[in-house]
Amino acid sequence: MAGTGAGAATYDIATDVGRVRLLVADTDTGDATFSDAEIEWALAAEDGVYRAAALLLRALAVDSARLAVRVSRGGVSEDLTQVAANLRAQADAYEAKANAGIPDLSSVVSPSWEPFSATENLLTGRPL
Repeated sequence: MAGTGAGAATYDIATDVGRVRLLVADTDTGDATFSDAEIEWALAAEDGVYRAAALLLRALAVDSARLAVRVSRGGVSEDLTQVAANLRAQADAYEAKANAGIPDLSSVVSPSWEPFSATENLLTGRPL
């Protein structure tokens, strides 16, 4: 992963690499977790930005599970044991969006004036 200095990282929301970066919350290119090459590989391996983001989140979950600890010192505690589960849950949510046919992110924002979110409108067949 790029956090160890393994490759260039750019962030441009108009590209699929940028959209995947947004979904996995890896937008600080000065301290990126994934290189552009790793994101491009995920995009080539999977169909669309949601599935690519899910693949990368699962990779982070594996890494987090290896490092999961619960520490208490002097009345202060830190619990990192749920990080991997949370990453897997977010990956599952992105895969559910992909499976439901929700379009990948685009750089064009189209507001919905219906009393529902755009995602709910898509899932129920209502117009955006």
